[in-house]
This record gives sequence, C-alpha cells and structure tokens, in this order.
Amino acid sequence: MNKFTVLFAVIVLLTGCAAGPRTVDLSESFNKTNPLRIEERKRISAYKILHKSESSSAQSSGVFSTSYNGIGTAIKTKETVEEDLTNFINKSFEIDVTSDKVLIITILKADSYWVLDTLEKLPFVGLLTVAADREFGLNLRIRFEIEQTGKVINSYVVDEKVTVKGSAATDAAMKDTYKKLISEYRTTFFPDLEKNFVLRYF
Repeated sequence: MNKFTVLFAVIVLLTGCAAGPRTVDLSESFNKTNPLRIEERKRISAYKILHKSESSSAQSSGVFSTSYNGIGTAIKTKETVEEDLTNFINKSFEIDVTSDKVLIITILKADSYWVLDTLEKLPFVGLLTVAADREFGLNLRIRFEIEQTGKVINSYVVDEKVTVKGSAATDAAMKDTYKKLISEYRTTFFPDLEKNFVLRYF
C-alpha cells in the first residue's frame, strides 16, 4: 500500500476530529424537554445551575488502543444540556417567593464523543471501514439537590451514558449523528428525570 493510500485513510477517519467547531441545528428535538406527566407546576423559591464539568479531549494511548474523540461543536454539549435543563425547569416549576425550597443543579459531566476502534487505526483496515457506523456517546452526571432553609434535604444524582450508532466519515455525517445523539438523550433523560425526581421529591 503506498503512502498516499495510507494518508487518505487517516485523513478520512479523522475528519470528525479535525473539522473544527460545527454549527448544528438541534431545535428539531428541543421539545423533548417538555414535561409529560406534570399537571401542575411545582413551587420553588429559586433555582441555580452550577458547572463543575470540563470538556473531554480525545483519549487514546496509541495505535493499539481505542480512541474516544470529543465532538467539536460551536455550542458545547454541556451548554446544550444546561439550556435543556433551564427549559425543563421553567415548564416543570413555578417560582414562588413564599416557598422555602431551592433547587440546585450541578452539572458534573456532560461531554460527547465518537469512538475509533483499535483495528480501525491500521491503515488498510481503516480504509475498508471508513464509512462504517461507529459508536457516538454522551456522558452525563448531574446532581439535583433540594435545599430547605439553607440545608440540603434531598439529593438525586443521574449518572448515565447515552449512545447511538452513526458515521464519522464526513462533516455532514458527523452533524447528522450528533443530532441523533442529542435527540436520543432528550427523549430518554427528561421523562426519567420527571418520573424519578420531580414527581417523587415534590
């Protein structure tokens, strides 16, 4: 195999990493953050959304290991998650200054990635599998705390990974799969949050 073929395989496989920040329209699945069962909004005096997360960079220890490559978007994944949480809170809760409860949400992790398997790093194999679907994932770890008169009375932590299959062969394919990933997270995360946190603790 000549040097050009090897170089072509590497360039195509790493398109997802090297394309730079992407502007991706995620509005199509934004309504997935609507509450499903809440008939009357719950009362809180205030809420805060705190960030303790850091964007993950590509993780790999060489040719003979799996790479987890961060998905570069103009609006970072953690910012999308924060916007979704704000939308969910505004539709699920009512701010009432007479309430003695404050909701504090801490985003501990919210990063997205796509996977390049070990064998796909080998030039000949990589060229054969460049168009194949691969794993895209979103790591979430978010802590919800209810404060009453300055003390935490309840705490709930979500720690999960959402995955979909998609292509990283082109920038357009990366955008389409990222949309699919965000839609999947919205579809599963917020109904569970409503059922297991809002309806149980309020």
